Amino acid sequence: MASTRVAPVQTISLPKLELCGALLLAELLHTFKKSLNITHDTYLWCDLTITLSWINNPPVKGNQFVQHRVGKIHTLTLKESWHHIPGKLNPAEWATRGLPLPETTS
Repeated sequence: MASTRVAPVQTISLPKLELCGALLLAELLHTFKKSLNITHDTYLWCDLTITLSWINNPPVKGNQFVQHRVGKIHTLTLKESWHHIPGKLNPAEWATRGLPLPETTS
């Protein structure tokens, strides 16, 4: 995946970057489920509560960036599929924290 798919060239806030990642996840999940004929429930996790709040509510009027991405996420996934995971429990965050190898394998 090209990095511009996740983060546009201009500087944006961390919650908006997380929203871009959530949209990418929704697009990939939709493609995989369609290609593999998967019909069972899926669970999607997000560690930023503001991003999760955007996803679990109607698109914010006046903020076109958020509105567009949340609208697409809503067409690709169910709001009930999205859940919060604390950052300390999120395996995707482990690499950014520089944890020693023994802690990541247990």
